[in-house]
Amino acid sequence: MSSLSETRADFEPDVDYGQAPFGMSLNDGITNIKPAVDDFDERHSQDLEGLLFLGYLTDDFEVYGHRFSIRTLRRGEKLAITQIASEYENTIGLADALQTACIAGSIMMVDGRPLSIPLSNQENRDPGTWIRRNYNIVSEWFDPVIEAVYEKYSFLQVRQTTAFLELQGK
Repeated sequence: MSSLSETRADFEPDVDYGQAPFGMSLNDGITNIKPAVDDFDERHSQDLEGLLFLGYLTDDFEVYGHRFSIRTLRRGEKLAITQIASEYENTIGLADALQTACIAGSIMMVDGRPLSIPLSNQENRDPGTWIRRNYNIVSEWFDPVIEAVYEKYSFLQVRQTTAFLELQGK
């Protein structure tokens, strides 16, 4: 396709050959994501408490010379993210706010150091507080960095879904 105004009847976003902003491929690597059941914390199979670990995945990678460690998000953290992003509801910036908040919640370490340090144990337990603190840091980064880290988080989510399907025998 040579322009946005041209469309094909067989167009499927997941197999589009277009490019994402900043030259990153939209579907680069999606087909090579391995099932990740073995990647779940081994405690995931314990009675009751195992539910705290079922779905927990991490990934370490390098972007533009910086080392990142990310993890999947829990439901409460996702809800805190929507509260942060709701400030941009009904604006063109909502998608950017959600993306920024998502990676702010998923980043564990950057270059071997935590993104931010909680001032108290209570602050560490409240996802809204620490994700907001990380969001304020991440929102100062430029788009290429945020896009690249978010792409890695998206792949981690696909691994999580694939692992659950594998567990269910599908």
